Amino acid sequence: MKVLEKKLHIPANLSPCKTIDNSLPDLSNHPLVKAKIERARKILEESPIPEHLLRGE
Repeated sequence: MKVLEKKLHIPANLSPCKTIDNSLPDLSNHPLVKAKIERARKILEESPIPEHLLRGE
């Protein structure tokens, strides 16, 4: 099956270069973000990633 690629027209005022804002808040200390990170840590502790996957073999 052939995959058709749809081209999106992005107006100049929405170009990625112009939407980057360095004044965005740092969310790394947000309670929901912290909770997700903790949940991910617990999952990794319970079922660690096999060494051969970490080495990219």
